[in-house]
Amino acid sequence: MNLAHRILINANILTMTGDGAPTSAVAIGEDGRILATGSRSDVDAFRAATTHVIDLGGRTLIPGFFDCHAHLLWLAANLGDVDLASPPAVSHEDIVARLADRLRARPDAKVIQGVGYTQNGLPGARHLTRADLDRVSSEIPVRIVHASGHAAVVNSVGLRRLGYGKETLDPPGGEIVRDASGEPTGLLLEAVSWSNLERIIPEWSTVEALDALVRVNRYLLERGITSVGDARTRMRDVEVFGRAVATNTLQVRVNCMIDWAEVVAQAGEGNVPSPDAMQPT
Repeated sequence: MNLAHRILINANILTMTGDGAPTSAVAIGEDGRILATGSRSDVDAFRAATTHVIDLGGRTLIPGFFDCHAHLLWLAANLGDVDLASPPAVSHEDIVARLADRLRARPDAKVIQGVGYTQNGLPGARHLTRADLDRVSSEIPVRIVHASGHAAVVNSVGLRRLGYGKETLDPPGGEIVRDASGEPTGLLLEAVSWSNLERIIPEWSTVEALDALVRVNRYLLERGITSVGDARTRMRDVEVFGRAVATNTLQVRVNCMIDWAEVVAQAGEGNVPSPDAMQPT
């Protein structure tokens, strides 16, 4: 019989089995798997001399949450970007100052990014513009991502590198917001807010991606999220996730939803593998 690495007692445990049986204790193995639930006497059979017994003092214990739609590496990047949530950022000046502080702290940065931005908490509910962000830098891209994830504002350098100018037509599924003269204001909506980002944001190395997953793993577990569906996983990210699991860097269970468009593009027209061929063996 497997013995418990840890036993939790004196808890209100919701097992989600639907039988309504009172559960106050749980035995957990060395590998993190649950060995038994029930009363303390039920789980004491799994106790060893080395078992850690933790009294939860009547607290409620529930299964981990499953976030069915996430973007782990994107989230990891956001955790390292400038927090522009409003509050604490309550003015356009606040946002410019926060971004400028990051650039001063990291003068060798290739791009400065902020997240959690929303115009709704700012005076006049006015969006920032490229002119605002040009005050942060006129030499490297500056990009702030809207809290919705469906919009972003970039500075003039960012617009040029992305290839968005007065004559640029709005692509399908996106809008380049313009001023009265037709010039882009810097505000990008929907598809154009995340398209062609490789032109302004350096690609992470494998080492950098693994370091970022340390942050995102801690962030998710602190919030009780133990399983994640990673939407539109790139093929190169599958290898990164595999290495993160092998090194115990990533303890959250991840269901990768492969970016099928990328698979098609890599395979070439007429040479597309079937979904069955993508299944693990």
